[in-house]
Amino acid sequence: GESQGGTIFTPKTNFNDYMFKVNDSVLREFLEFRNFTIEGNKTNQTSGGCIMASSTARSTFDSLSLNQCEDRAIKLSGPAAGGFGYNNTISNNYIADNVVGIEMVNNDENQIFANPNNSPSHNHIYDRQALQNIHDNVFTGTVYTTGIAIYIEYTNSSSVNNNTFDHVPEEAV
Repeated sequence: GESQGGTIFTPKTNFNDYMFKVNDSVLREFLEFRNFTIEGNKTNQTSGGCIMASSTARSTFDSLSLNQCEDRAIKLSGPAAGGFGYNNTISNNYIADNVVGIEMVNNDENQIFANPNNSPSHNHIYDRQALQNIHDNVFTGTVYTTGIAIYIEYTNSSSVNNNTFDHVPEEAV
């Protein structure tokens, strides 16, 4: 796409999978996801999400619009054979109305910044690994009555700074 939202991807009814999946057999480095929209068609899906970025390292997720996915907007994890993904950059993305916005498990040392996030439902940023740098994001949550903006499962050295929380329904961090 030419700009955020330039190219729009929408899954067909009952697609029930992630729109983009990174093969998790080995660690993949320096991937770039930029300047497109995924409209997840949540009402016609029972599973699936926007981007399953298993086994990514030093990759970029920038200027994306990820909306209405049944599951995660972005899921970062490690390779199937074990180990960790690391040092990904998630920035300048509009993420709205997904079950979970960004989840990290077996993937650490990521930079997550400058994302205007709308309507967190369960956990908008779900840090299941630690060692993340989460800063300068904006969270609003006027659609749901429950939801946590940033949920850190293991508090080992994740950094959360300069985020804005506007009407987050349940908890900010």
